[in-house]
Amino acid sequence: LLLGGGLDGFVYILENGTTDGGSNIALDVETKDFQGESKDLRKLFLYLKVDLNTLGASVTVRLYVDDTLAHTATVSTSARAERLLPLPQGVMGYHWRIRVTYTGSTRFRVYPCAALYVPMGAA
Repeated sequence: LLLGGGLDGFVYILENGTTDGGSNIALDVETKDFQGESKDLRKLFLYLKVDLNTLGASVTVRLYVDDTLAHTATVSTSARAERLLPLPQGVMGYHWRIRVTYTGSTRFRVYPCAALYVPMGAA
């Protein structure tokens, strides 16, 4: 389903189906920016925790730190599962978001995700 929310508080079905004229439907979902306790505190990102049920399909998860692509991973699960994805050394910044992309006909689910980091402060 392609859904849209109205200012009246209702959710409307804009389209439904599993294909678009016989072609797979591409999905591109991006979260808002998260900054943690403080937008002014620099963070050292260590892991990305994703909670997905892809029903066997492979989805691409991209982590953006300060609007720059920091890591890309492909995730596949047969049921709802949490995955802890290690990040490359030296990923530092102030805010983060993820983007999940997929092309196919599987109706997978994305649950809350989190970036695990260490706050960097002056000693």
